[in-house]
Amino acid sequence: QMIAYSLGNYVSNQRARRKDGGVMVELKFVRENREVKLAKAGYILTWVHKQTINGKDDFTILPCSRFENRPDYFSKAADFSKMKLFINDSRTLFRENNLNVEEIR
Repeated sequence: QMIAYSLGNYVSNQRARRKDGGVMVELKFVRENREVKLAKAGYILTWVHKQTINGKDDFTILPCSRFENRPDYFSKAADFSKMKLFINDSRTLFRENNLNVEEIR
């Protein structure tokens, strides 16, 4: 059995701490005989990167594990720092509250 709730803000303009990211859930199923079973469950932390391009707001969903060691991707160091804070907050929360569901990196 797998329950996922309150996964966060997949796309939003909420920029406050703990509101500027979310989670995607990945579920893998297997069929055994005539029965379908959940084989594996995991999650991917995502962060909403907001920037201005050609005078317009642009929102990009970043899979955190792919960008957490790439400060060069960000034109503003503050954006990289905000994403890292989201990652640290989220990993602490999940480490304390998740049961048998690992982060996919």
